[in-house]
Amino acid sequence: IKIFISWRVKLTFYLSKFVSIFLNPINLIFILALLMSVSFIFNLKKISTILTFIIILFSFIIGYLPISHSLLSNLEKNAVNKNSGFQVYINENFESFEGNENKLISLLDGVIVLGGGFEGDISKHWNEASLKNWAERLTKSVEMFHKNNELNILFSSFSGSVNPKGWPDYRVAELFYKNMNVPPEKIFYEKKSKNTYENILYSKEIIHDNKSWGLITSAYHMKRVKAIIKKLKLKNTIYLIPVDFQTGKEVGLLYFNFSKGAYYWQVFLHEWIGLISYSFLERA
Repeated sequence: IKIFISWRVKLTFYLSKFVSIFLNPINLIFILALLMSVSFIFNLKKISTILTFIIILFSFIIGYLPISHSLLSNLEKNAVNKNSGFQVYINENFESFEGNENKLISLLDGVIVLGGGFEGDISKHWNEASLKNWAERLTKSVEMFHKNNELNILFSSFSGSVNPKGWPDYRVAELFYKNMNVPPEKIFYEKKSKNTYENILYSKEIIHDNKSWGLITSAYHMKRVKAIIKKLKLKNTIYLIPVDFQTGKEVGLLYFNFSKGAYYWQVFLHEWIGLISYSFLERA
């Protein structure tokens, strides 16, 4: 049974990384353009015409920002409440936290920081902490530590890559916290996780029951995190601390930006496909 579970977990991980290739709209357009070229070479005019129309329509949907902005904005709004901006998991349910950030920090024993996408090869090559788009997760934990230096920091991630190169995520984080002068005795590392589910599962083994922890991750990522926390029935009080917001006020109806739209669609699809797959695998 253990062998079967291990095999299924590995298969799911590799399958998710394969599917993620097609969640990038630019990759999809490239594949469609390649198919169109092949059909043109073999004089399949009807197919090439259909593919041309699909590419034009698909490109418009990607670049027309009000659609992707609205979808991603709604996903990020799930991470906050309308009053204070914070939510808390207590007694196996999520509730609104009535208080500002300073009050929240005073209640915490520590913060959990979710990693999963650092540039380990670049970090190793240049001997620096290359954090990509996840920098705000770490900088937020440092900011909170300096407001309450009794806080512990738990960084959770080995790597989210199929074939990790260079330093693992926790090694990159270790260098970052060293450069930020955070005392090493205040930092703990969860060094096994390769996805969001394992982030929470393995962190659960480290944090003590009935303690209060903040959980820092990107706002768009929080919906999936909340589902996993409820599934695993953590015995802790968990305060959600969303960062790295990608959307602001509503964009104009005539706003077109292909590169930003492609990024918004990629993030939105990645999170929802992840949530659906976790639900199918009974992980959320």
